[in-house]
Amino acid sequence: MGARAFLITAALMHGMVERTPFRRVPRALCSPCFMKATCRIQRLRYALPIIKSPTPTLLMILICVAVAIMTRLGTVDDATLKLMISEYRYVPGYRFTEILDGQVWRLITPIFLHFSLMHIVFNMIWFYDLGGQIEKRIGYVMYLVLVLVIAIASNLLQYVLEGPSFGGMSGVVYGLFGYMFMRIRAEGPGVYFLLRNNVFIMFGWFVLCWTGLLGPVANWAHTGGLALGMLLGWIGYGAPRVRQVRRWP
Repeated sequence: MGARAFLITAALMHGMVERTPFRRVPRALCSPCFMKATCRIQRLRYALPIIKSPTPTLLMILICVAVAIMTRLGTVDDATLKLMISEYRYVPGYRFTEILDGQVWRLITPIFLHFSLMHIVFNMIWFYDLGGQIEKRIGYVMYLVLVLVIAIASNLLQYVLEGPSFGGMSGVVYGLFGYMFMRIRAEGPGVYFLLRNNVFIMFGWFVLCWTGLLGPVANWAHTGGLALGMLLGWIGYGAPRVRQVRRWP
């Protein structure tokens, strides 16, 4: 059976399962292959609403692409400097000069800068996958607040510790990943779709970046985003549920 035919068959069977009481579900429908197919269908359900409407996730992706074209992936100095958190590099007494002068957008705009094709493609794929799910789950307004808070915090941490020469959505991506990771720990795997392999990839990439083998990387933005995202995913309703889940390994 081809992959497409298998998914169509699984989708029809999945619809039957939803309308059938649990005790009447045939044993064959509980097979590992069927469960994998239903996971794919659930992931498709997350993706389809994103495609149908101009959501914040897609709009931010379009902004990143437009900025990449405008700055030629960071090679046009004037345009790039206007979007960095500061145009001054390690000059005593000039920290936050532009922001204190009213250019508060600089706290956010570094997330739209990217400096290579792989940089922007990698970030946009993860941002679409993670951000799309969270946006659908918590709504546009709360999602935008979450993204802005993570962006500002990760940008500030990177700027204070390493200076203004950085950019990229990866701090936000790690923040959304941390948030989703903790929400799954709190509410169970049904709330978001996150493969175990992807968890290993994200944590492995995080560690690899810190080794220095990949060259200059905004590691403090990654760290700040991840830590804040995990904290935001854990607090409130998540805190007691995490303790509850741990009692049921």
